[in-house]
Amino acid sequence: YDYLWSSISYCNKVIDKSEEGFQKTQAGEPGYSISKEVKEQIIVESRAVRVFCYFNLCTWFGGVPIVTSSTDHRPIIPKQTQDSVYRFMENELKEVIPFLPTKSERMNMTKDYGRVTKGGAEAFLARIYLEQKKWQECADLTTKLYEDNQRTREYGLEGNYADIFSLQNEGYSNSEIMWALPAAGCINGKAVSGMVLHAQLSRPKKDEEGQPDSGYFPNNYNWGDMSVKRDFYNTFDKNDKRRELLVTVFTDLKTGRLIDWLAESEWNKPIMNKYPADPSTDGSVSGNDFIIIRWADVLLMRAEALNELGDAGEAVDMVNLVRNRAGLRELDATADFGNDKKKISDHIYNELRWEFYFECQGRRTMKRFNKLVDHIARTSGDAGTNVARYLYLPFPAVAMTANPGLTQNSGYK
Repeated sequence: YDYLWSSISYCNKVIDKSEEGFQKTQAGEPGYSISKEVKEQIIVESRAVRVFCYFNLCTWFGGVPIVTSSTDHRPIIPKQTQDSVYRFMENELKEVIPFLPTKSERMNMTKDYGRVTKGGAEAFLARIYLEQKKWQECADLTTKLYEDNQRTREYGLEGNYADIFSLQNEGYSNSEIMWALPAAGCINGKAVSGMVLHAQLSRPKKDEEGQPDSGYFPNNYNWGDMSVKRDFYNTFDKNDKRRELLVTVFTDLKTGRLIDWLAESEWNKPIMNKYPADPSTDGSVSGNDFIIIRWADVLLMRAEALNELGDAGEAVDMVNLVRNRAGLRELDATADFGNDKKKISDHIYNELRWEFYFECQGRRTMKRFNKLVDHIARTSGDAGTNVARYLYLPFPAVAMTANPGLTQNSGYK
């Protein structure tokens, strides 16, 4: 909560200072030099990034206050409804998208990978529609993206699923990434920015030096448990290439021993190796970029929306584009699902889980498909009787104290 609000505050300051700098440039004040074009690009990009922050607040906490200026010092800022926050995000992106460069234009403008593009913002707007189950708006926008891309070929599925996440394939050369947060990782042994990816094993058996004899990764962190449940692993088709990034058998790099991880203990779970180990890490942050949205999102958002609108055939065609990359057979809306919307929806749900595991989409997907409450009730030891309260998180006490206009979410004190 605090990090997201800090980011919104930074966005507001950048927007306000850009306008201020431009006005002082126009007035001829010494020390200021910012053109109208640069000012406008900074502002539209900052507004898009601010939407990304609000989206995360909105999906985790529901309705939140809306603050759009660094000079807004109201002591009481009322909490807006979730619908109001969604409308704000929609309007913001609709206003800035026409002024954002395409991926190709961005590449010609700057080498600063990670800055938002028109395609990335449009795809993110489609996600906002999807979360609200605005099926027609989502279908229209993803169809526009799909048809435009037939002409421009700016985006596409990477041929190899693992290449999406490869450290060597980060940047504009990755055809699938539409918007990402670049990470520097560690530079000269010092942590700069990045994700904490402790996928490495910590095994109880010690070697002669007293260190765990694990070593699936060459730069073992010696702790961490980024893994999936066996039940989820077993839902994959055995030929699904996406399953290959969930490791169950490996050679211990320290001992040379072949380890069947799942057979060793009933408590062991498949290890997530979707994000490769960063060789420059000091054991803290990794330089793997955080993917906000990618081309497979567009295809499966379009599939979900079209299916809800009754276009089973085209919906399954979109699913097949993603399945083809995974090495799986194509499905047929009639032969495999009898054109049944519910059956296709159930499959799209599974396809989303298989495609986007460990990409921060699971909770939203489960909620959208009305599966989150049952999942919490089934797996949580302290869910209690009011499980539905977990659809949203409680606001931190410090936030409640700082802003009396913030009312606590239902089910929390």
